[in-house]
Amino acid sequence: MNYAALLAVLVGLSLLFPVLVRLAREGGVPQASSIVAAVLGALFVLAWLLIRERVGRYRAVTTRVTRIKERVLAAPDDMDAYFDDSEHLGDLLTSIGRKREALEVFETYLSLERGRGRDLPGLEQRMQRLRDHLDE
Repeated sequence: MNYAALLAVLVGLSLLFPVLVRLAREGGVPQASSIVAAVLGALFVLAWLLIRERVGRYRAVTTRVTRIKERVLAAPDDMDAYFDDSEHLGDLLTSIGRKREALEVFETYLSLERGRGRDLPGLEQRMQRLRDHLDE
């Protein structure tokens, strides 16, 4: 779990607490501190659940990436080694923010495809978009 993100949410909510209580009291809300505390507590729990789910998804994708990389190292000329459950290694790397590494994988895969006499214009366009995004 990403405790740094959870700590940042907690610090943000704790700094927001006195301001929200003051605003609620000025607005005439009875028991403002209890209501604001309950709302901020609910926001903290929601943030905890979202961060936990996102970190779990990231770990699952990195496990799949490691598994695919092992297969590619074992059989570098096998086109099927680049896929796991119909998802390409480059796509998985892009989804977790490792765009440079994804571009290298796409280039290797494209060179293998060209070696077999196939041209993939869709992949070339995707690679160009990745390059453009990296240049920004």
